[in-house]
Amino acid sequence: PPPPPPPPPVQPEVAYQQPPQAPPAEPARVVRNDPPPAAYAPPQQPVQVNPYEYRKLGEEQPMNIPGDNLDLLMSVPIQITVELGRTRKKIKDIAELTLGNIVELDRQAGDQVDVIANGRLIARGDVVVVDDNYSVKITEIIKVRDNSEQQK
Repeated sequence: PPPPPPPPPVQPEVAYQQPPQAPPAEPARVVRNDPPPAAYAPPQQPVQVNPYEYRKLGEEQPMNIPGDNLDLLMSVPIQITVELGRTRKKIKDIAELTLGNIVELDRQAGDQVDVIANGRLIARGDVVVVDDNYSVKITEIIKVRDNSEQQK
């Protein structure tokens, strides 16, 4: 079947507002630079209004995303942080820190550390040393529903 005919042209509408008022007969004696009051609206000239015709939704076809994109997603690097503990200090105390000061944390020696990915707690583990580097041996994986309550 032939395509449907185009819709008829839409005639523009013209909206009118109040015409400008005549200036006062006598010039003002005091000159001020105060901003106009919020209720002040400058006089408007006739405005031409043309309705916009929107496309109908649902005419587009969904994109076919190949499975290879999962490999691309899996290659995105994420910042991992291991948190040994936390504490709160006043700015004054932080400003007075010097070499040799000790900052006490909220965890005991031997407690597990938190493994945080992009600000979210994902696991807990024990601190170990591998080739003279600190590392974490994962002992607990945090489930997604548990994670929503324990964001760091």
